[in-house]
Amino acid sequence: MIKATGLIFKWTFFTAVLLGVGFMAMRFLVPFLKELQAPKTASVVVDKNAPMAVQMLQQTRQTVAKSDANVNEVNDILSALEGKTPPKKEVPKVIAPKPKAAPPPPKPLVKGDLGPYEEAVSKVKFGGVFEGGEPRAYLDGRIVRYGEIFNRELGLRFLGVDLQEHAILFTNADNVTFRKYY
Repeated sequence: MIKATGLIFKWTFFTAVLLGVGFMAMRFLVPFLKELQAPKTASVVVDKNAPMAVQMLQQTRQTVAKSDANVNEVNDILSALEGKTPPKKEVPKVIAPKPKAAPPPPKPLVKGDLGPYEEAVSKVKFGGVFEGGEPRAYLDGRIVRYGEIFNRELGLRFLGVDLQEHAILFTNADNVTFRKYY
């Protein structure tokens, strides 16, 4: 009796698994087969609510349609170059923009031109230095991190801290380094 019950249980379980796998396969296979049988149109739209296999097929059709359009265009151009037939479409003329004159190179900064930068650096109120992997300093009531622009008007950027010389380092857009000793 126990052997018969066990055998019935095994076959019932096996049948349930087989029916479940068949149901899941049909749930995804039937829409995929319907999509395969759908007529090929010029524009394929990917249905976001469709099963993943159907979406992949639709995306593949989109890619193939784009590729076919590119191949047809290249074939038209090649046949026109060989003199067989004129191209079906006219290639639009592209008017190249006139090249603009390059801006003059910036004048190199000399000691006298650094006045606004040096003045801004000298007016910085120093509150403390935070050591660690990323240098930080407490300047003018806020914490400034490495690489952060400190003075937007002049483009002064916090470069770091020189602990041996007890100096805070700043740089401007021309990569001139300024020091504020504390």
